[in-house]
Amino acid sequence: MGQLKTNETAHITAPTFSRILNEFLQENGIIKYRSPELQTILRGAISEAITRGLHERDELRSYVTNFLRTRWIYSPSPLVLDRFIGNIAKDALRTYEAENIHCISNTIGKELTSLEFVKEFMNHNQYRKFPPVHEGKLGIRKATSEFETMLQIKNMFQNEGIEFSGTLQLPGIHFSKELIEKRPPSKIERASKRLFAAHLIKYYAARYQDSIDAIVQCFIKAARLMRFRANKFYDENSGKDSRAFLEESNAQFQEILDAMKSGEISVLEDYKEFFEIVAQKTGYYHKKEGYYDALASRYKYSRILSTKIAPLEFEGLDEASNALVEVLGEVFSQRKFNEPVNIKVVDRMGFLRAPQDKLTDRRIFEPLVLVTLADFIASGRIIVKHSMRYRDKWTDVPDIEIADTNLDKYADSMKSELDNVWKAFATYAHTHPEICRKGRINEKRLPSPIRKDEEVIRKAKIDAFIESLEVTDISEILWSVHEMTGFLDCFKLVNSSYHGNILPEEERTKLALITVLARGMNIGLKGMVKSLQGKYGIGRLTNFDENYVSIGILEEANRAIVREWDALNFGDTWGDGCGCSSDGKVTFSFVNNLLSRFHYRKGRMGVTIYWFVRNDWIANYVQVIGNDEWESWYVIDGLLNSYCDKEVRQSCGDTQGQLLSLWGLGALLGLDIRARFRDLKNVKLYKSSGDFAVEPLTEVDPIDWEIIKKCIPSVLKLVEAIKSNEIRSKDFLSTGNIYDERGINVAEGLREIGKLYRTKFILRYLMDKEMQQDIREGCNRAEFWNKFQDAVFWGKGGVISSNNPNQQRASVLFLMLVMNAIVFYNKAVFGERIVKDMEGMNMHPAFWQYINFIGQFHIDIFKNVDG
Repeated sequence: MGQLKTNETAHITAPTFSRILNEFLQENGIIKYRSPELQTILRGAISEAITRGLHERDELRSYVTNFLRTRWIYSPSPLVLDRFIGNIAKDALRTYEAENIHCISNTIGKELTSLEFVKEFMNHNQYRKFPPVHEGKLGIRKATSEFETMLQIKNMFQNEGIEFSGTLQLPGIHFSKELIEKRPPSKIERASKRLFAAHLIKYYAARYQDSIDAIVQCFIKAARLMRFRANKFYDENSGKDSRAFLEESNAQFQEILDAMKSGEISVLEDYKEFFEIVAQKTGYYHKKEGYYDALASRYKYSRILSTKIAPLEFEGLDEASNALVEVLGEVFSQRKFNEPVNIKVVDRMGFLRAPQDKLTDRRIFEPLVLVTLADFIASGRIIVKHSMRYRDKWTDVPDIEIADTNLDKYADSMKSELDNVWKAFATYAHTHPEICRKGRINEKRLPSPIRKDEEVIRKAKIDAFIESLEVTDISEILWSVHEMTGFLDCFKLVNSSYHGNILPEEERTKLALITVLARGMNIGLKGMVKSLQGKYGIGRLTNFDENYVSIGILEEANRAIVREWDALNFGDTWGDGCGCSSDGKVTFSFVNNLLSRFHYRKGRMGVTIYWFVRNDWIANYVQVIGNDEWESWYVIDGLLNSYCDKEVRQSCGDTQGQLLSLWGLGALLGLDIRARFRDLKNVKLYKSSGDFAVEPLTEVDPIDWEIIKKCIPSVLKLVEAIKSNEIRSKDFLSTGNIYDERGINVAEGLREIGKLYRTKFILRYLMDKEMQQDIREGCNRAEFWNKFQDAVFWGKGGVISSNNPNQQRASVLFLMLVMNAIVFYNKAVFGERIVKDMEGMNMHPAFWQYINFIGQFHIDIFKNVDG
């Protein structure tokens, strides 16, 4: 074709264009469907999008465009595509609305549109919106606020004749709650009112359930605080009484001392009555007489607590808890304090082992019952109706068919394993007598494999290597990692209530990087605006953060980096990536936060960021937990839900070693749980039977095999449910008692199995020096990662500023993105130098000293984006 002159156009006939297009599509593997076939494909995609909460035209257009692109399907012109989407979406949305409303109407037993609060919304665009439950710290004020919310919603449903049990079973009630809490009233009219009305009733149901959880959580904390203060008051008074008595009796003690020195022991018989007084006065604590009096001083406070939980329904799961539930009516009756408690009620409370005359005193009876109730709820012996957190968790375990197991043979196999380890340990101890002393373990930790002088040389060489590197902005590092992994492409539109224009790919990627910088270093969006020298306004960044960021997107972005790390075999220099170190880092947060607690060992208020770092120096999971929670509750979930395709089966850490149920459940799941115990000589060991010799150790208790045999069918069912990701292990590890449908305590069986596997680990640990060194290195890796976090998460003094658990989770996922990106960049850019120049220096890729985290960030690094 010759060169065209000005104002001339090239004309291509329709057959020629069709041929060229088909050749292009075939060469690039793009499929082109006829219109009827394409509409059928789009009908399924649009129906799925609507089910996920995408209802607006722009949302559906973005979803369909991405759907066609990822499946390499030829897209028609924008006008044709819009026509397809409009026709299909109209029918699909109408069908979805009808099915959803029909489902809700059947559940509540009446038409959704006949409800008064739905009519109020449909006619006047008004509805009751309650403060999110996560706002505010635990305490009586929080309990009072949630109590009022619970009563308001309860009255709304009762006036309509709606039962809560059915509405709480509706699918996606907490998704609807989050949707309505985020959506301002001004945007309601722009969405389908019938759809919003369906979300509205789910919102009220979920908010009611959250209120119950918050009330019970506040009650447990307040009741335990009441007991703590009573104990403190009693200890102070009893200590004063004891000291005063000893001072007054100084002369008598001197006479006794003189008699003992002279050898006239017979004189001591004259002091028999005096010794009884000494035992009574100085043994005041053990008799607990003063404790009940101290607890009685809290009787008015106990009445405040009882009014908050009186409307709740409790159910006991064993004999003692059933008895406690039955006497709660006596506590909630609000009788006068000078009226004694009925003796028949007192007889039901024999399991408390309190003097009967004390229990008849209502001022003692009510606080004691409430403190016991708090303990029983927290330990899982009593459940609360309509609660999510304090429900009967065994109902979550599906009825899985377990192959018939010969329980005797199963138990004999485990017993044989334990006996063999004990025999091997006895042989080892005979040749290494220093390992035991006076019948107890005499552990001596391995010395560092590197001498102090070698460590100084090693550190100097590593410091010199890092100082030789050119200073690089963190923004440049993140962009380079994106070019290699594409992790920023994961940030897509997710907010179903967004009505603005869909961002172009270039703009979306740029804003994604800026948001990762702002949130990953904790400097915030406002701080990022200053760092960008005003090139981006706060509204622009906030819009992206609200509509293009979610927990799922952040998890997928982290997976993109970790998967590419594995695909390139970047970690082979340091490990196979199948083992990890788990450790928590206490981070400051506001007091008005349901997860914030005072960490006594660290001496600070905050939350714990719990890391899982693989042995090849890439983080594969992170979680925000409360300071009062055991880290061991999250170990199994962290291993089974890691952000990589490898099976991470091994975990080592410090604090999780004490929880027996973790060892039992972890072993049955095929996981290798390892721990570095702080004081190994005081950790209890167990043997298979009372007559089995475990010399040279003494005071080794036997395992109760009858409990294991009784619980093993339900334990195996629990294991299968966790393997299939139908339930989380944390829900069961954090509960002291779990009763199956037969009333058997499954948690008790898990603890007995845990005794076996924890003992096996400790004995093997003592005999295997290589394992000790591996665990030491793993714990050191986790501690180093905590220092790494301090360097990256420097903004706002390292304080997590949000009280919203979802925002807190998002913050640590952003942080994980930045930290993993730095590790990835270090290996990609400096990997050969690390291996070649730093051979023998034990150099790893988690270093950051050459990176500039502070200052003004320049967006001219985004060359490919800006074109």
